[in-house]
Amino acid sequence: MEAQTRRARGLRQRLWHRLRPQLSRPLARLARALLPPLQQAYLRLVFATSKVDAAALRSARDWAEQQGGLVGLFWHEEIYALPYLCAREGIRVHALVGHGDAGDLVAAALERCGHVPIRGGASRRRSRRAPGLVHRLIAALRESPGAILALAVDGTHGPAHELKLGGLVVAREAGLPIALVRVWFRRCLRLPTWDRLAIPLPWNEIRCWLEGPHAAPADAHSDAGLERWRAELERALAAQALRSYSEFGASPPETLARSIG
Repeated sequence: MEAQTRRARGLRQRLWHRLRPQLSRPLARLARALLPPLQQAYLRLVFATSKVDAAALRSARDWAEQQGGLVGLFWHEEIYALPYLCAREGIRVHALVGHGDAGDLVAAALERCGHVPIRGGASRRRSRRAPGLVHRLIAALRESPGAILALAVDGTHGPAHELKLGGLVVAREAGLPIALVRVWFRRCLRLPTWDRLAIPLPWNEIRCWLEGPHAAPADAHSDAGLERWRAELERALAAQALRSYSEFGASPPETLARSIG
């Protein structure tokens, strides 16, 4: 009886392994067609019924116009609502988006908000270092003077609240300042993902925070100098997030406290 159960389980696994590619492709196409408009409709409801303070984002737009461009850094947990809020405030951003089905969904949602997705991020660490990616990001900024490049600095698979170097290198090589951006909510759902993605609820209070502009220090071309700058910005971005939790009377995740050191 036990041998029959193992054979049946093995047969089901082999069958699923063969069918999954045929099923996943049409399901992914269906998700790309349906989820972005549903997300946009839901966020339209959230923002229409909520008290929203987005003055900080408008300041970021002014900085970008004055400086000829800007690199905006934020934590991945904010990625569900931030693109919609930027579009609502008339801010068009360029954003690095990973490959794969999840990346396709993010790219479709960005395009629906009028933003410009730049494909090239990936779930694998080596792929995120693909040759030419930094140059492509810099070229996109130079082709659109005054543009904002938005980067979720702990994506695409974390660890959460650990700032990666890519955005700093782009800002340094493009000669553009960095802005630290935060959008947060009095009430939200947190998904059981690595970043605990935040989904704001309707009839809410939504607020933005902004710090900067941060220019690359003189020693940012050395490995040691770049690491010092990275650690400084990571602490500042974590402190900004901690302030948002405090102002809304919520408990922050432990990963933020570790980023502060």
